Amino acid sequence: MLYEQRQSGDGRAKQQRWRVLQLLSAMKSRLRDTFLEADARRGRVQEQKDVEMDKIEFADGDVPKVDADVHRRHLDQLTQELHVRKSMQEKQKDIKLKIA
Repeated sequence: MLYEQRQSGDGRAKQQRWRVLQLLSAMKSRLRDTFLEADARRGRVQEQKDVEMDKIEFADGDVPKVDADVHRRHLDQLTQELHVRKSMQEKQKDIKLKIA
């Protein structure tokens, strides 16, 4: 009797393992499909961006050239403005806490 119970228990365990393997295989397949679809979509979006960039026409006909120094100064200015904005937000939070 114990042998029969053990055999049926082993059979159920094997069936459960098989079912788990089937489910994992299906999940892996769906996950791969999801990544492939996402990759294909990224490719389509990039192609569309390239097409749109090719359509851009500048008034002078050529792509404007930007001086590296001017570009660096502009980035520095934007960075400084960001820090000022963040400090103002912190001050606002402090004021709101004092009021509350």
